[in-house]
Amino acid sequence: MELRILAHLAKCESMLDAFKAGGDFHSRTAMNMYPHILAAVERKEVLLEWHPQSGEDKPPVPLLKDAYASERRKAKMLNFSIAYGKTIVGLARDWKVSREEAQETVDLWYSDRQEVLKWQEDRKKEARNRNKVFTLLGRARDFPSLKNASSAHRHHIERAAINAPVQ
Repeated sequence: MELRILAHLAKCESMLDAFKAGGDFHSRTAMNMYPHILAAVERKEVLLEWHPQSGEDKPPVPLLKDAYASERRKAKMLNFSIAYGKTIVGLARDWKVSREEAQETVDLWYSDRQEVLKWQEDRKKEARNRNKVFTLLGRARDFPSLKNASSAHRHHIERAAINAPVQ
């Protein structure tokens, strides 16, 4: 639900289109993030999703979520991590990769979702300038002033400013 709310708030066309298309959003994210998965789907070596017909008990080829479970898990983690403002350092630690690799993966995610990045930056700016952000229903989430906040405290408040409207 949170990702749908984020897509709506950010007016993110690619996310909204994916939700309208239905199916497994995380598999779709993995397909769009990893060229080798997209190529496998295009070659019909794997299916993005499968809707069995009467008498069918298994798909004709593996499902993306099974054949590329590791990439799908990473895409799912990334979808929620970005929605909640997780840092590059946190992602690198979770994935056991370098910060550079984590940053490249996040940049790739945002490359198709620029509206989300802009919306998140706008929420950070709103928290800095107004000391509050608003939920979809207009409820305010107040924050202390960032003027004299330490870097760590400022980043914590900025993540909360991204997270609060989606909750």
